[in-house]
Amino acid sequence: MQVFVTGATGFLGSHLTELLVAEGHRVRALAQRNSRTDWLERLGVQFVHGDLADQDILRDGVKGCEIVFHCAAIQGRWGARASYIEANTTGTRNLLDASVAAGVRRFVHTSTVGVLGEDNLLDADESTPYAPMNPYQESKVIAEKLALSYQASDQLEVAIVRPGWMHGERDGQSIGRLVAALQSGRIALIDGGRAIGSFTYVGHTARALYLASARAEAIGQIYHITNGARTTNKEFFDTLADLLGAPLPRWSIPYPIAYTAGIAMESAALALRTSEPPLLTRFRVKSFGRHHHFGIAKARRQLGYAPEVNLREGLRRAVEWWKTNA
Repeated sequence: MQVFVTGATGFLGSHLTELLVAEGHRVRALAQRNSRTDWLERLGVQFVHGDLADQDILRDGVKGCEIVFHCAAIQGRWGARASYIEANTTGTRNLLDASVAAGVRRFVHTSTVGVLGEDNLLDADESTPYAPMNPYQESKVIAEKLALSYQASDQLEVAIVRPGWMHGERDGQSIGRLVAALQSGRIALIDGGRAIGSFTYVGHTARALYLASARAEAIGQIYHITNGARTTNKEFFDTLADLLGAPLPRWSIPYPIAYTAGIAMESAALALRTSEPPLLTRFRVKSFGRHHHFGIAKARRQLGYAPEVNLREGLRRAVEWWKTNA
């Protein structure tokens, strides 16, 4: 089967692309002109070069494809709202329109559990109301609603996958920062790290996207994808520190103090118009100081999703990749 992937050279997209090739599919992918594509080309992946703003490139790219996997997005929690909306919302619309014009059958959209916000969430299911806290999360809410509108109007079969915080090989964003912070002893837990996080091995998300493309039950549905375990932030950081041979986090900040400091630092950074976020923001404090656990019963039941890589093994793979590529 001919399929199209956006974000194929990125963290999640590369794992999905490898899986699709292994399953015997012909993959065409979108890549920015400065992206390194040689290793995927050796697997037989065909690339079109451009971005989600180039409607002509998208129309050519999806031509003849039966399924489109949309993994590309601008991530981050600090920046101008317009940049997130342009990339994550307008870009999604462009890809949806190109898919309809080309007669694509199914559109599998990658979102995030972050669309449900950062307040206490325990066993939150897919019916939990949207509660975005920042421009990135807001843009992903809009993109989800947009994709589902094409399903509602019978233009495309749409399935949406919402992963939690991903880790694993080729994590070029978070693993380096976490390693540096742990090795320097600069990690401070919120309330002792008691809050439960939404941790997800990247290969699990890739598998869920693949399953969502193949199962009839997935049409018009949204799925949460995590490792399934109730893992605290302390367990996450302790495991990562142990794998690195780094000191365990030993500082803890009470939630009210951290949140107040986050408000102050965020306000100062906004007033100064800094391009980088401050050490603490309201989002960061809520992310690590409130429970974020998402039920995966629906994905298990309808997709046959079954996470096989536990937290320690997923982090071990991330660390080994980082040591080789840092």
